[in-house]
Parts: sequence; structure tokens; C-alpha cells
Amino acid sequence: MSSHPSTIPPRSWRFGEFELDAQSRELRKNGLRIRMQEQPTIILEALLAREGQVVSREELRQLLWPADMNVEFERGLNTAVAKLRQVLSDSAEKPRYVETVARRGYRFVGRVETDLHPGDQPPPEDLDTRPAALPGKTDQSPVKPARRVRWALAVLLVLACPGGYWVWSRASVSNPSIRFAVSPPLGTRIHPISAISPNGRSLAFVAVEVSGQRSLWIRTLDSEKAIRLERTEGAIAPFFSPDSQSIGFFADGKLRTIPVFGGTHRTLCGAPQPAGGTWNRDNVILFSASGRLHRVPAMGGDPAELPRTTPPSGETRIDAWPQFLPDGRRFIISTATHTGHINWIRSEVLLGTLDSKDSNFLVDSRSRAVVTPDGYLLFGREQSLAAQKLDLKRGLLTGPVTIVAEEVSRASGEVTVDIKPGLPVAVAPATFSASENGVLAFHSTPPFRKQLVWFNPDGTRVGKAGEPGDYMHMAVSPDDQYVALAVRNRNSFFHWNLWLLHLKTNVLSQLGFSKGRESDTAWSPDSSRIVYAEYQAERGERVDLMEVKLGDRAARQIYSDGNSNKPEDWSADGTLLVRRNEQIVFTLPMSGTGTPAELFQTPHLRFGFRFSPDHRWLAYASTESGTPEVFVSRYPGLSGTRQVSAGGGFAPVWRKDGKGLFYMTQQGFIVSVSMNTGPRLVTGPPKTLFRTDARHTNMPQFAATADGRFLVLEAVPQQVADERLVVMTGWRLEQRP
Repeated sequence: MSSHPSTIPPRSWRFGEFELDAQSRELRKNGLRIRMQEQPTIILEALLAREGQVVSREELRQLLWPADMNVEFERGLNTAVAKLRQVLSDSAEKPRYVETVARRGYRFVGRVETDLHPGDQPPPEDLDTRPAALPGKTDQSPVKPARRVRWALAVLLVLACPGGYWVWSRASVSNPSIRFAVSPPLGTRIHPISAISPNGRSLAFVAVEVSGQRSLWIRTLDSEKAIRLERTEGAIAPFFSPDSQSIGFFADGKLRTIPVFGGTHRTLCGAPQPAGGTWNRDNVILFSASGRLHRVPAMGGDPAELPRTTPPSGETRIDAWPQFLPDGRRFIISTATHTGHINWIRSEVLLGTLDSKDSNFLVDSRSRAVVTPDGYLLFGREQSLAAQKLDLKRGLLTGPVTIVAEEVSRASGEVTVDIKPGLPVAVAPATFSASENGVLAFHSTPPFRKQLVWFNPDGTRVGKAGEPGDYMHMAVSPDDQYVALAVRNRNSFFHWNLWLLHLKTNVLSQLGFSKGRESDTAWSPDSSRIVYAEYQAERGERVDLMEVKLGDRAARQIYSDGNSNKPEDWSADGTLLVRRNEQIVFTLPMSGTGTPAELFQTPHLRFGFRFSPDHRWLAYASTESGTPEVFVSRYPGLSGTRQVSAGGGFAPVWRKDGKGLFYMTQQGFIVSVSMNTGPRLVTGPPKTLFRTDARHTNMPQFAATADGRFLVLEAVPQQVADERLVVMTGWRLEQRP
């Protein structure tokens, strides 16, 4: 144990009741792990490394943000320091640990003990009394030649990405861990399913243009330039050949391959509704299509479906994201089991083999899993990436679970599979991959926040409502006084509660208190009550209808039949429109009398139903053409149906006077359609009003109020691009103390 500066990077720092692990960057208080965001962690590392000395604001800026990143530096740094103090229960007025040095920077004033790695005590000739370097900075300490080489290679890897965000994960000379983000090609975003090559030298990703067009790109990690691969329009879910020289991908319902450095494109076979592929050294490709696994030679041919154990009656199993183990015969898959509903009853990682229809359970996880050659299983846990040792011979997990990375994206990339005709479900996220030599690539989403923003019809932003938050969807009351918001719980990605924002006072209060997911709100016509859907995982696929009155602290269950029921809209005559199991729509009287009555069944997903002000028409979105489009039908017979959107649309909202409606596109545009709903429906052409920063989702993200304004739930700009693609080295568990 040491309490003085050393040129050897410490294994951990201890101060008071806290300990910061320099390798995993985990902060513990009295032995219990405390969650802390990345920027406060970087600041704490820098202060601990220079205990008792001033770390300037400029030095911290260089650590937190690249020189070419346009951020509000002063405000961002102050916020990060405030978050650090909050975690440490410290104060600026009477600091125990972090002291502000006016106009200069910050200093760590607590007593620090550093725990060095066993065997890392420097020999007498290497002793140096100079202060330890900041994380990410180098000093002039003697370094052994082998360490110099490894350190230099790591620096070159970082410098190859000048356009990306990067930090040192730890200041270890002998085994540096580096983390940087890949910038998307100009005018695009990176799709959340990418692949790192087995040799760890190349990254394949899909760039998505504003129009929604996708194409495949390749970037070697020793170059700052990404190259677009020709004839890859529509590409999704890339994966590499075992020699890292070719890429498999899916496009237009086909499985295709392409050489990394140019050559012959090859279409291997059909692959409808694809969900991942893997390629072994025997040149066999295993891929998922329509929720089932198939094998095909890498040169092409007729695919053969892999046999599997027949699931119990009424269950449908979706197999996705296969990956071969090093022996090329066994593989892992991510599975989700449904009983005809969108919600799954089981979500697991299984171990299978090409020679048998049987499979073995490994772990419960709602994400892709990856096996490394040295025997670790990587899998998602909430928004973290976890690792556990896998005995490759016995096919069993052993040892503790360790968190490798935080803020890993849960985006599915809109990859869906029909569990029955017309009913698509999102497959498990596949937002990370790993090379054979310890390079990890994953898509990272910072704590996601949205802001309610007021717009004029010309697209001018004219104000905000409430504070930013992790909001899932919104519903404005008929009297335009309140907004019902589904808010994600900070402790669980899958836990949402219903909150109420008063638009005049900006007071946000909680309405729902269940431990599951509360969503799909419908307001009563007099704005006094809300009906919403409540889902809890332990109930299986069942979703109940709950009602809460404004001013009450407890909701009551109003309908439950064991199915998945979601409220759509509430008409002035007291009729609640409900969607059951996504493909049946029925009416439920809210007066206390009467029974549910089925309105219609549909083989296609229809959602976002909204009554016209005169209750004679229904607007809704439907996927029957393959892309969500907005339709209007006469109510209740659903006759005279007409498509009113062009080029995609969802979340229709009627004008208060009934003379038209608005809808949103996948690109965030608000579109207006004029309408005459007299004896015969007459509609005008779609007219784009303005673009927002709302994210594409099937849940409502905007409303039109009686005064002609729009209230939109927009994504809050992040200091680092949302859903950034991060490359990380030095994550392997055996490299940690």
C-alpha cells in the first residue's frame, strides 16, 4: 500500500469510505458499487492522480472533450463537477474531497491511499518523485522497451480516429485500455448493428442517410477514413468471414457476401426477415431468417433449415443472432418465446450444435450474446454489457458476472420478425461485437433525455414545457391543460411510470406507481381521467387496463382478460377503443354498463387510432404496405378507407375543427392533410410543415393544440452524438486485477 505519488499506475485509489478501481473505473462506497457517469469519473481520476495539486479547467476540458468538439465547456464542466460532488456527498462550501480553486481549477484535498499491482513496485533506479500523470497524459518515466511498443501501438490506434471522441480508460503503460468513438460519414447516422473483424483490424457498419437509405461501409482501425462498399444499398446486420477478408450482410431479403477490399459480390440465397449471421472456418454460414436458423455454403446454394426441438403448443420461438464457437460446430443464439402476443414470455441465450436439434440454456438475457475464443460470454444486462466465464468444453457458465461497459444501446435497429402473419415483433438488440484478439465494438447511448418543445405552424420554436427527462411518449389532455408522460425509471430500462405535467405551472407529478411498464394512455373527453396499459413481466404477456383520476394517488384496474390490451382513444359518447394482442380492436363502454364488443380483426399491425371530432371517422397507422402509412376509415363500419399519407407516416392527430389531420414521418417531419369529412370523404395532398428532432417510434411524440401550436417531444442534443459507435480495447477480465 502506498500513500505517495508513483510512476506506476495504481490498481485503485482509496479515500474515506470510497474506493475507485483504476481498471474497471468502478466506484465503491463501503464495498458497495455506486453508479457514476463517465465525465465525473474522468474528473475524479484526474484529481486523484494529482492528489493535493491543482488540475486546471483547461486540462479537464482536454480530457472530457476533443479540441474540435463544439460544447458549452464552462457549463458542461460545472455540471460534471456538481454530479461528482453529489455522488461523493461533498459540497463546494465545505469540501471534504473536491476543492474549487478560483479561476484556476480543482484540487483533491482528501487523504488518498493508492494500491499498486502486485509486483509493480518500481526498482530503486526507476523511482521518480514527480507527480503522477493525468489519465490520458504521458510522463517521462523510464519505460521498458516491450512496454514502449505496446504503449505506442495503443496511441497510434487512438490517433487513427481524430474525428472521434476518446479517453483513456486507465493510465496503464503495460496494458493500455483505449476507448474511442467512430464518427459517421457526413450526413448519415450509424445503424446500431455493426461488426468488428475477427482480427480486430476492420470495422463494418451500416450508414443511414436522412432519406432512410442504408449502405455498408468499412473502416480499418489504422485509418481515419471509412469507405463505402458499392452495391450494398439496403444493407443490414453485417458479419465477417473467419479470415476477416469478406463480409456477409442482408439486403432486399437476400443473404449476400462482398470482399472487404474489392472483388465479386455474391448473392447466396433468400433470407426474408433476417436477424444475423455467422461464418465458420469450414465455409458454412449460419443465419436467421423469419425467426428460424438456416445453413448455407459460403459460395451459395440452397439453404437448409436447422432442426430444433418443437416448442410447446401455442408457443413461437424466434431464434436470432447466431454465433459459432471456435470449434465451428457449436453456436449460441438469442431466443425469444411468444404465445401469439408482442410481449415475450422468455428471452434466453442458448447453446446449440449443427449436429443436434437440442440446445442448452446459458443465461436469461434480452440481447445478443458473443463468445470470445478465450472463453467469455458477453451479453446485455439492462443497459450494461456483462461478461462471464464460459467453460467451452462443458458449455457451462462459471464464475461471477462482471460489467464490461455501461450505457450500451438497447436499440433493435427496427429488425423485426413476424410471430404470425402481419404481427412483427422486434428481435433482441445486437449492438456489440468482439474480435478474437480483444477489440470490442459497441453502440453506446448516453442517458436518453427528451424535451417538450412548443412550435408554431411555420416550424419556429417558441418555448419549452417542463424539464428534460427520459420520456417515452406523451398525450395532451383534450382541454390542452395537461400532458401525460411515460417516464423511464432510472434504475431499470424496462420500468416506466405514468407522470402528469401541468402546462401552466410546469409541475410534474407521478400518477402511476407499479413496478412494470405503464404506457398507451387515453384521456377521458372531460380531461379528468386517464386509462393506460400496465405490463408486468411476471404476468407473462398479459397487459391490463388501469384508470386513474386526476388528484387520486391510486389507479384501479378496469379490465383484464389475460390478453395484451392497450387503450387507443376515448370518444365523447363514453366508448373506449382498445387494441387486443395487436390484431383485434374492440370497444369497451366506460359508463359502467355494457360489455366489450369486437370491432374488427386485422392480419396487419394497425395502431395509433384516433376518433375524428365528430366521431364518424377513425385515423390510424397500418403496416399493410410494409411501411407504416396513415389511413382514414368511416366509424364504426370501417368503410370508405383511404390512405392519406405518402412515403410513410404514423401517429395521426386530428385538427380540433375536424377539417384535417397531422401526422409524423420517420424522419421527424410534421405533415398536414386537409380533409372534408362530409357525406363523402375528400382529402388534400400531404403538405410538409416543418421538421423536428423527434425520434422515430410508434408511440405518440407530438400533439396539436386548439391555439394552432404543436407540442413535440424532441431528443435533447448530447455533448457526444447519441448512439455513438465505440471501439474499446483492454476489456478482457484477465487483464484486470
